[in-house]
Amino acid sequence: MPMHRTLPFRTHPYILLFIVAWMLLSFITSPYYLHAQSQSSLRVMKVDTSRAPQIEITVDYTLANGQPTTSAPQFRVQSANKPLTVSGVERKRIPINVAIVTDLSARMSDQGAPYTTRFQNMLPLVQDLVSQLQASTNYVSLVTVSESVRLPHPLTNDLQAIVNTLNRGNPDLIFEPLPLRGANPDAEYPLYEGIRNGIAQLVTGEVRPRVLVIFASGGIESSAMNQIREEIDLARANNAPIKVLIFSFGSESSYTTFPAATTALDDLALELNGTLIDIGSELPSIQTRALIDAQFDAVLQRGEQWVITANAGNVPAGTATIQVEADGTLGEYTFENPAVAPSVSVTASTTSWQGEVILTVNEQIAQAPITKVQYLLDNYPIGESTLASNGYAHTLDSTVHTFLKQFPPGEHSLVAAITDERGMQSRSEPITVTVLEAPGPNWADYWWVLLLLVVIVVLAVVSIMVVRNRHSTGSSKVPTKPVYIPPPPVAEEEPTTRHSEPDPRQTQVLNDDDEATKRLEDDEKTARLNSGGTSSKRWTLHILEGADRTTHDLQGQRHYDLGRPARNHHPHIPINNSLVSRTHATLERLVNGLELVPLETENGTFLGEERRPLKANERVQLQSGDVFWLSPQVKLRVESHS
Repeated sequence: MPMHRTLPFRTHPYILLFIVAWMLLSFITSPYYLHAQSQSSLRVMKVDTSRAPQIEITVDYTLANGQPTTSAPQFRVQSANKPLTVSGVERKRIPINVAIVTDLSARMSDQGAPYTTRFQNMLPLVQDLVSQLQASTNYVSLVTVSESVRLPHPLTNDLQAIVNTLNRGNPDLIFEPLPLRGANPDAEYPLYEGIRNGIAQLVTGEVRPRVLVIFASGGIESSAMNQIREEIDLARANNAPIKVLIFSFGSESSYTTFPAATTALDDLALELNGTLIDIGSELPSIQTRALIDAQFDAVLQRGEQWVITANAGNVPAGTATIQVEADGTLGEYTFENPAVAPSVSVTASTTSWQGEVILTVNEQIAQAPITKVQYLLDNYPIGESTLASNGYAHTLDSTVHTFLKQFPPGEHSLVAAITDERGMQSRSEPITVTVLEAPGPNWADYWWVLLLLVVIVVLAVVSIMVVRNRHSTGSSKVPTKPVYIPPPPVAEEEPTTRHSEPDPRQTQVLNDDDEATKRLEDDEKTARLNSGGTSSKRWTLHILEGADRTTHDLQGQRHYDLGRPARNHHPHIPINNSLVSRTHATLERLVNGLELVPLETENGTFLGEERRPLKANERVQLQSGDVFWLSPQVKLRVESHS
């Protein structure tokens, strides 16, 4: 019977440790090992204030794996520890700057796998990247490194010229590596200078998203790495970060003349916080090609930035700093915030007014504290407030007689006029409110009044019946006025049932009073008839502004035309002003006073110092001292005298 030997338990941890070490070593030594940065990045590129108080913040944001995000992050914006309202986040395409550094030294002629050279593996990748950058507007520069550094194409958006060079159509530079035969392994290899040339190309001109792509086989000294890192850090500090992407070609173990410096290029990627893809000595596999395509997409997506729309209405005018945060990564930007007028929205406790109504405002833009809020109904002031603690509240009663007289039941326009401590003013958007009829009394609450009225009526009827019975003379005719006076006292010896006859003198006095009253009524009636039915008050009209300052006595007739005189047109009261119509308005003297009737005109008729507009044919009763306007320029006042 065969014996199965089991390893003691104490040997198991060593086996597991060996397996883990082998897997880790296999991954690191894989020809397709990918190194990428592990720190997310958020940078505010610019702030557009052309539509202040709405500002547009352009943000360059990459994930922790170094790739741009395709879905909108949760951006939070604040200034001076106060959050700003974000109203929109959208993706925006902008051009990018790409510097391509290519290795054309003899080491790129070295063979890897049979029938391939390092250059044959590199050229299709460079052509593919340029082709993708050519599909949209981008700026590319081409730097070549052999035994010297050349710049065949400074930063340009003419990518077709670069394509021609890559296809060997440029007579000034045949895009091929130096021949391997006779190559000197100790010859100059200026990859360091080529990379610095690429960085110099990126930082020239307009600030755009920047990418440095290196296609190489050889390595670089540690001191040179430090110098390149300092230049990369300087660009990052100037709000112009540079993404670094390195493609390494060749093998450190299988080569003809030049070993590939994969480890040195990996150290360079680490130093520059960049990404390394080791192509190795063979044609890229499907998996490697997927990694390459992903990195090319990341290069193109550097031009896809986020534009955040936020409201900076509460950020003080002048130099301001905003902070933008997403997923724990913070970016700052200092800009000049322009001064804008304050803005509020007006609200009412109800839009159907019948009783007490509370008016308030909600701040929308307030770069400086608001000092006063005035509420206007149909452009006429109805109250104001200076207390910010209660939302600048103002309470009014819409059922009082004076309110309903000026604002009858129906729809009206409500606005709030605001002033801040800088003296800047603005008005809210109007809202429509409806004034309702004042509610009638609830008679159920006044039952005692009804009862009292009933008692009074009953007592009055009883009193009338008693008086009639007492003064009745048997005549069927009941006088409208008492013409008899009580009988004089009766002597005790006379019968109590005897009545005295009326005193003729007392009757005569009453008749004389009636005649005097009648004469007074006749005189008043005659005076009204003689004056055309008008009041006996004397009215005068004063022209104060906009025309000749004159005074007109409104006596002698009932109707007065006000207008601009012209040939064959002579109004009762001429107004010499080009904004006044020929027949602009009329004044009518009535028994109960003076009325203004505006007519259909181009420049309108207005009432009061606040110039409340009047409708055509609207009848307005004037009081002594009232002011009205013919057009916005001509000011008039009426006065009455007893």
